[in-house]
Amino acid sequence: MTAVAAGPSRAFDDAWAPVPERMSGLYLSFESDHRPEDLDLAFPPATLARLRRVKAQWDPDDVFSKNFSDGTA
Repeated sequence: MTAVAAGPSRAFDDAWAPVPERMSGLYLSFESDHRPEDLDLAFPPATLARLRRVKAQWDPDDVFSKNFSDGTA
């Protein structure tokens, strides 16, 4: 399920609030908020750990941080 708001919207956030209670997971770049903890919903633990190792190696200065930087690099 996807929904799009043109910008920050309390009405959108309120309407969307019950949805996560009825589903699991997250497809990145289709969320309305960029919270680091959402990475745990998007990736299994072993995959996220591998991605964090790769990012730490290839982007130690956190240059690519505009989407879901969790500060572990």
